[in-house]
Amino acid sequence: MPVLYLVFNRPEIVKETFEQIRKAKPCKLFIGADGPRTEEEKNKTEKVREYILKNIDWECEVKTLFRDKNLGCSKAISEAITWFFKEVEYGIIIEDDCLVSQSFFTFCKELLEKYRRDPNIFSISSMKAYGVGCKDSYDFTKILRVWGWATWAEVWERTYDREINIMNESNTDSYMKKVFRNPIERLIFKKRYKGYIKDNSTTWEFPIIFGMARAGKLNISPSVNMVKNIGIKNQSINDRYNKVDESVLSNELKEISFPLKHPRKVKLNKNMCNKILIRDIKRLIKKNILKENFVR
Repeated sequence: MPVLYLVFNRPEIVKETFEQIRKAKPCKLFIGADGPRTEEEKNKTEKVREYILKNIDWECEVKTLFRDKNLGCSKAISEAITWFFKEVEYGIIIEDDCLVSQSFFTFCKELLEKYRRDPNIFSISSMKAYGVGCKDSYDFTKILRVWGWATWAEVWERTYDREINIMNESNTDSYMKKVFRNPIERLIFKKRYKGYIKDNSTTWEFPIIFGMARAGKLNISPSVNMVKNIGIKNQSINDRYNKVDESVLSNELKEISFPLKHPRKVKLNKNMCNKILIRDIKRLIKKNILKENFVR
């Protein structure tokens, strides 16, 4: 199973999250690393790269995209994913602050194969969003969380538009009404869109999340939480002020059971989506009360 591991300048976090990748022993490992912003930071970025390369102790194909200059989070990550999907048909994307469970690798391998020719399926998440589960091993939502996720090259190539050109060519309000019939959901996405347009240098994921919503495709959401974000307290670029998110991103890490219990039909679980939406609204309200920026 091909894995793309996205890193930067946090050696202590990498030591923890790379261990899970090392245990999983992917047959193909791609490493994308942005360059340092300062000479002082160069020492940290080099330590991260050296640590990973020294600890690849299993047989696998290794490819690296090590930047000499800093591109910024948005460009570095999106370009690394594009590079990854020029080399593989499908794969898993893990950022350096995402600690994923071992079962996530097997979960993705099985489902990437199972749904590789299903045009309705867009992606696979490791996160049990806001603790909202389902009766089977997974179910289908229209909400993608990118803290450890997987997709197909065709999906990325067809969907990702960093500049969101379609929005530049359209009336934002009328276009949003076409994509999001639910006014609350539309409000949330409009707020995210405005935040992205204001500063898209430190966040990369909005275009792919919006692209999925625009295409009307489905994300596979697991019944248990298979990821824990360990970067919040360590001042990751986007989460250093997201105290409201800490309880969401730092859920208990669990392993999913096999064999998987598959849903009988590929169909949107509206109840699951509504529960997630309600909790997303509460999260937005809390952030507004705290006067913090709304991110993700």
